[in-house]
Amino acid sequence: MTKKAFTIGTIMILFFSIALGFTTYKVGAALPFKSDTSTGFQLPSSSNNLIVGNWVENGTEVDVTFKDNGVFQIMGNDTANYELDASASTITLTYAEALGGQVITMNYVFSEDNTKLTLTDTSTNTDYIYIKN
Repeated sequence: MTKKAFTIGTIMILFFSIALGFTTYKVGAALPFKSDTSTGFQLPSSSNNLIVGNWVENGTEVDVTFKDNGVFQIMGNDTANYELDASASTITLTYAEALGGQVITMNYVFSEDNTKLTLTDTSTNTDYIYIKN
């Protein structure tokens, strides 16, 4: 192998390595994952995306909103902050101090078409059913 062929081969390998690294980075950044810093594991953010929006409690017509910034509203008023744990299918609501400062953890389940959300209070086993508005 000549020195010229070796140099060209080295440049080609370097070029393809850089291109592969750039492509891998761009594809990874485009995937819908968020980091769970406690385990280092990548969790899909789809549960968070599904819960964001307006919901109406079945039977009471109480309007609730889960905002994408982690705020939970009832009838348009900021009531609590929420945090989803997608791996455990739980949501933790931390209510404002003015509303008692309670921390409530609930299991959550979406219907197949993602238009119905069932929250089950883990301490009382009470179900709350919400319909996507």
